[in-house]
Amino acid sequence: MTEAKAPAFPAQGAAQEPPLCRNCGVPAPGHYCSACGQSTKVHVPSLAEFLHEVISHHVALEGTLIASLKRLLLTPGGLTLDYFAGKRARYVAPLRLYLTFNVIFFLAVELMQFFGGAPKVDPAATAQVVQQGKAEAAKSLAEVAIEVDRDKDLPDDQRKAISAKLSALQLAAARGETASTSSVQDSGQEIDISQGRERAENLVLSPWIDDHLPSIRKRVDAFVNLSSEDKVAHLTENMVHYAPYTLLGMLPVCALLLQISFVGSHRRYVEHLVVALHGHTFLFIVLLTSLLPLGTWFGLILTLALVHMVLALRTIYSVGWISLMLRLSFFTSGYGIAFFIATLIALTASIIT
Repeated sequence: MTEAKAPAFPAQGAAQEPPLCRNCGVPAPGHYCSACGQSTKVHVPSLAEFLHEVISHHVALEGTLIASLKRLLLTPGGLTLDYFAGKRARYVAPLRLYLTFNVIFFLAVELMQFFGGAPKVDPAATAQVVQQGKAEAAKSLAEVAIEVDRDKDLPDDQRKAISAKLSALQLAAARGETASTSSVQDSGQEIDISQGRERAENLVLSPWIDDHLPSIRKRVDAFVNLSSEDKVAHLTENMVHYAPYTLLGMLPVCALLLQISFVGSHRRYVEHLVVALHGHTFLFIVLLTSLLPLGTWFGLILTLALVHMVLALRTIYSVGWISLMLRLSFFTSGYGIAFFIATLIALTASIIT
């Protein structure tokens, strides 16, 4: 007769098996999986948690933000050198820090426009100005027509040609259309009115665009026919819309200019891109102060900011003062030209959209 085996029970105080990571299945005894980095405390988030996760993924509003700002503002070039040295967990990543203040600055600009900063356009006043312009144009053309009729020395064929074109201009003025003259000669020569508008239009858009992209022509014409107030409001609104993308597009250009300007620094392009990100972040912080009612104090802040940026570049690239000034001359010239071109592109996009 065999003896019955006693059931095996775990020894008292024996360690339990660690939970498995729900993402990769590796044992994860801590708060995070050592293999994939996912948190071991996974649950369906509440609405507040979900919004916090979405916002914190794109911008930094907590934790390391204060440490990053202190290092960026109080130690010129220190935040960038810490990143190069591998000290990254204590700070916000460069791109995320840039996007944070990009969003904050342009959100502040939008709010200022919404609460009264944007130019106000009165449709009734604009319509009145347009009507006055039509009346004045028609009156001026009528006076020219009377003078033509009184000129006895003018040949009949030229008188008829001028009268016909004046009639066309009067009709265009009554309809609110625009026209311009290319030349007016007192010697009695025929006035070529129709070519003026064509020459002006060809300076803006080529015939190829007229043929293949007529929608752009319509948008340009619509912008040209706006009143001055409406043009300002249209450009202001659209430039604020395109400015974040313009500055974001300037980052790789800035990094390239830094790489050329500080040739011999033995730094890679990505390192120059980090310098550009931190520099533009600092610029956004300075621009935020311009939205405050500081008066003449903003001039002092601007001067200190300029000194801060120069010291930061000298610290990062370890160059002498003379060498730094020469390199900065090239960099600022190239950046100014690139920024001018980018602004023209943004203005063109503002007009045709």
